[in-house]
Amino acid sequence: MLTEPLAPYMLWAKTREAAEIDLAGSNLLSCTLADLPGAADALQLTAPNDNGYAPLVESIAAHCGVAADRVVTATGCSGANFLAIAALVGAGDEVLVEQPGYDPLVGACTLLGARVRRIARPFSQRFQFDLDAVRAAVTPATRLIIVTSPHNPSGVSLDAAVLRALARIAEDARAHLLVDEVYRDAANLGAGDAAPTASATTLDGPVIVTNSLTKSYGLNGLRCGWAVAPAAVAARMRRVRDLVDAVGSAPSDRLSALAFQHLPLLAARTTRLVTANLALARTFAAAQPGLLLAEPPRATVIFPQVSGLSDTSALVADIAARHGVAVAPGHFFDAPAHMRISLAGQTGKLAEGLRRLGRALRPILIGVWLLATGVTPFAQAAATTAAPPAVDRRQLLADLRTLSADDMEGRLVGSPGGARARAYVIERFKASGLLPFGGSYESPFTFTAGRGAAAAERQGVNIIGHLTGTREPQRYIVITAHYDHIGARNGVTFNGADDNASGTAALFALAAYFKAHPPAHSLIFAALDAEESGLRGARQFVARPPVDAASLVINLNMDMIGRDANNLLYVVGTHAQSALKPVIARVAAAAAVTLTMGHDDPAKKDIEDWSTSSDHAPFCQAKIPCLYFGVEDFENHHKATDKYETMTHDFYVRVVETMIRVTQAFDAAPPSR
Repeated sequence: MLTEPLAPYMLWAKTREAAEIDLAGSNLLSCTLADLPGAADALQLTAPNDNGYAPLVESIAAHCGVAADRVVTATGCSGANFLAIAALVGAGDEVLVEQPGYDPLVGACTLLGARVRRIARPFSQRFQFDLDAVRAAVTPATRLIIVTSPHNPSGVSLDAAVLRALARIAEDARAHLLVDEVYRDAANLGAGDAAPTASATTLDGPVIVTNSLTKSYGLNGLRCGWAVAPAAVAARMRRVRDLVDAVGSAPSDRLSALAFQHLPLLAARTTRLVTANLALARTFAAAQPGLLLAEPPRATVIFPQVSGLSDTSALVADIAARHGVAVAPGHFFDAPAHMRISLAGQTGKLAEGLRRLGRALRPILIGVWLLATGVTPFAQAAATTAAPPAVDRRQLLADLRTLSADDMEGRLVGSPGGARARAYVIERFKASGLLPFGGSYESPFTFTAGRGAAAAERQGVNIIGHLTGTREPQRYIVITAHYDHIGARNGVTFNGADDNASGTAALFALAAYFKAHPPAHSLIFAALDAEESGLRGARQFVARPPVDAASLVINLNMDMIGRDANNLLYVVGTHAQSALKPVIARVAAAAAVTLTMGHDDPAKKDIEDWSTSSDHAPFCQAKIPCLYFGVEDFENHHKATDKYETMTHDFYVRVVETMIRVTQAFDAAPPSR
């Protein structure tokens, strides 16, 4: 006998008070009859659908690329999940269910008498699985593993390799893997040129995949859900449906089959809506340092953690009561410090809802909500356990080691060591997914070094690649670092690990990140030559940029970012460009390093002015917004002891993560020119 709700979130969702702006549900904006041509003519009250309406089953099979005998129709994706769970587990069986998670999945297992064990998708790991932990959770009683991709509630997807690994774990345990992909089509339709979210329907083995027309196509009223399963499991699921609702609704089945005939039209509608809404969400997220996300918004739900709060329930209630905006508190998904925000509604309402939400969150950032902690908002944000951007630490440090190795001979401009460094940079640009301008990454230039009789013409080579933006492809953020150093003297190599192998290796890490997480603006990555000879590479870039100079949004220059015992990184340029300060302040509030503005006020005679000390200077002189990121000079600067081993490796990784956040922030809020 059912004596208490097994899905508290669903109970709350159905009984909560209505809000003026609803960002708590997650259905895509509903279609009208005008959005589905021929809908009125298709309506009939009967249909031969004892084991599924054949035209609908065949349409789903074609959409998923599977045989029709593997398709089971159901009342929504939730119905399909229930049929799969009931077909595979019973009293005493064990089911592994992700956490945080969607509570009807747990409730269905509990109703059927199964023992539920949770497998973690923690925020600290960007809502990804520790596969070894999943393997360790499997017991001889395990019959089913349940995951969602994109994840409900966070919107974070699992890649193909993780899905394959989960399927192998299930197969080895003689269990099944259930993957709920209800948000997948919408995420892919809004992804632009980004890599699509992988589908588990391509996997062999004991895998069931569920989906519907609701979350991605706005047809929630039709309740058209389905599962793709091995044929034998699909047959069992049909027999479970005999006990639940026997057959589907004939009008719904007929209209759903019609919807598949017009799926390109519906997909275009979704693309327009989701693309616009994701752009709003990314701008909103970048402007809210108190909201911490595992990744930039990519699906129609996000699940930010709120800095300084262990439970958002009171905040969510206050937002609804005082600001008229509904969002879902995180405790319903087993993550009380978070809240789920839907990005699936009408764009204008979403824009207004996010504006009000930002206003509601402002007191948290200025301390009203944090007074009880006794911690200032800045310190609270700096101390938070925010999931940092994904940086491949091993590759980053390997690049730093390689560029500062003895065989690079100090990377002097025009030297054999400089040429070896250049070849390595080009190789890593290619591997990071950067594209060249005009067929070549190399942009050679000549300059005169020395004076009088000692003057000589020398050649440098800038290395330039780019990524295309999703929303502003004709506007460019330029990220620079010089790869040259001062070479060898008297047989001693000046390796230049911090100066500036550190900035150059960071270029590759940033490129790889933004290849996987496409920005709104296009990005230019420039490894500049001959900085040590008078900023020659930067001057050449500014004089002959690969794109119209007017399209350059900002220059972010990294020079000496690899070591600091005090966790301190300076950003130079905000004194003369005060409009850039708010963006830096927002990043600094949540940065894993102490990001400090300074070294740029000429009136402070006791502090060295770095305004013209690196490759940002020519950009500033050309009236292109620019910022320089670097550490204090130290005892190894321009000495043979500036080696890989003298770097502060953990600090360096945190700096690169911070530079990703800086780039994201200016991508969301570019300076005006």
